[in-house]
Amino acid sequence: MATCVKVSRKLVENSLTDDGLPQYVFGTRGNDCICLLGCSNKISDPVTSLEAIERLLPGGIDVLGFAVDSLVCPDNGKILHALGDKDKLVVNKKKGSKSVEYVSLISGTGETSDIKWTCEQIDVFSYVTVRTRCQIPVSFTLPENGKWQPSLHMEVEKTSTELFSDSTMYHLATSPVLLGNTGCYGLPNSSNVTVQTLVDMVTEEEGGRTKSKKERKQSTLLLDVYMDQCNSCSLQNVPSCSPVINYKTGSKKVVNLVLGLDAVSIFSPNTPVEEMTETLGQALRRQVTAMEHCIVQHSQKNTFITAVPYHCQPVLSDSLFTVVYPNGVIDEKLESYRREIHQCLSLPEDRPMFRRANHCSFPGEQPNSGGYMVNVHEHVPKSKVTGGHVWCVQGQYTYHHYMQDRFDDNKWGCAYRSLQTLVSWFRHQGYTDVDIPSHKTIQQTLVDIGDKEPNFVGSRKWIGSMEVSFVLDTLIGVTSKILSVSTGSELAAKGRELAAHFQTQGTPIMIGGGVLAHTILGVDYDEVTGDISFLILDPHYTGAEDLKTIVDKGWCGWKGPDFWDQNAHYNMCMPQRPVCI
Repeated sequence: MATCVKVSRKLVENSLTDDGLPQYVFGTRGNDCICLLGCSNKISDPVTSLEAIERLLPGGIDVLGFAVDSLVCPDNGKILHALGDKDKLVVNKKKGSKSVEYVSLISGTGETSDIKWTCEQIDVFSYVTVRTRCQIPVSFTLPENGKWQPSLHMEVEKTSTELFSDSTMYHLATSPVLLGNTGCYGLPNSSNVTVQTLVDMVTEEEGGRTKSKKERKQSTLLLDVYMDQCNSCSLQNVPSCSPVINYKTGSKKVVNLVLGLDAVSIFSPNTPVEEMTETLGQALRRQVTAMEHCIVQHSQKNTFITAVPYHCQPVLSDSLFTVVYPNGVIDEKLESYRREIHQCLSLPEDRPMFRRANHCSFPGEQPNSGGYMVNVHEHVPKSKVTGGHVWCVQGQYTYHHYMQDRFDDNKWGCAYRSLQTLVSWFRHQGYTDVDIPSHKTIQQTLVDIGDKEPNFVGSRKWIGSMEVSFVLDTLIGVTSKILSVSTGSELAAKGRELAAHFQTQGTPIMIGGGVLAHTILGVDYDEVTGDISFLILDPHYTGAEDLKTIVDKGWCGWKGPDFWDQNAHYNMCMPQRPVCI
């Protein structure tokens, strides 16, 4: 039994309500520690709310209890009943304050005891991520009255039962390992086989090269799903006597769909392998149910949509979620659907978190970045400011610099490249699907709005912070604030304004001064002493996409106030996030 609880700081800051009303809490349950990663909206109907959350959760993350102010809601019998006979956590919060007072554990027998807890940041990708993929055919009849939903539900229930049966096996890619309810095959002869054993066994497909320790830690295990149709659960209850068959002739319409499952589960590395199949089956079952929900919501009459899963890890949550969307329906038409998800998970409705562009890249996978490097600042050493607080860009961006895209802009295109990095941030956060603008597109945009003369297109003329703000507004509808200083020496006094920007907006900043432009990704600022360091992404780099060179040579890193030209005038273009989902 777990002896402590870790409560996600993001759960408390972004999802916990201050009205004292009950909210479901969900997370991972380990032998030694329980990690609470997120919570739901206020519980209206306990069963309906529980089902809505579970459709969004990957395997290994479960609803573990609820948060409530017991003085506001002393009777939570219906919630306890919905959670069943298992042990349940009660996070006691106080009305009027988004904070946790204490955490209790209610055992299956009804005994209550306090449990030690801490509030901290939790990295869901510190667990081992497992993806299971398969194509499952689903066939159901189309009644004359057009009410096909019960037929689909019956088929989904049958499929879900089979996924938990002995007829389902999981094959670990690039290995001889098979996992199932009946046993695990192809594993080392040891009683101590854990998930970490599987991670260590994984080899590169090309050449069979064994992965290094670092590569293994960042691996995502891929499992293929096989279902034995000759030994399916549907045949297990066939009576031994001779059956009497009644049949009826006539025409019947049948709908044939294929569910393309891509389910995710997370495991502690020390989880015994024999315990994996229940969680893997749970993840698949949740996704089948979510796909049924999506098909029912978005299919019209006898035209059926294809349901597609997307995995998201919102910047304001430490949890991983899977959302299912109808293929071919654009994001703009799914706004109300996404709003339901935000509300279900008690997440702010002021930014995109579950658009298709918000889908995450798993450890060991190449992000969909077009070959550009993503979030290089995450690899730089800490700043030298002691006692400061770090405020950084929120979310993902790509690094754009001189000489990329087979285009020579050395010594004149730094502001263009910084602008490209800014646009990439809005793309990765799901605000826009506009392509990263080329130099020519940027120049043509400025000509089109009347800021430049026609001969500006194709030239090697510089642009500044104002032009960057004009292009952001015109191409992707993003407004910007301009913060100016008369000399570079004054930038050290702007720590409070920059910290507030990264805290509230979280967007990268383009700064131009003298003959140079840079991108500010964060500040490390001590409000007491005024000490400050700037996290700089330098677009003047002309080399290959080599992370070690970029970090070691300081093309991305922390810079002190003396980095700036002390006598040059600087303008900062500070993009403001549009309020949308």
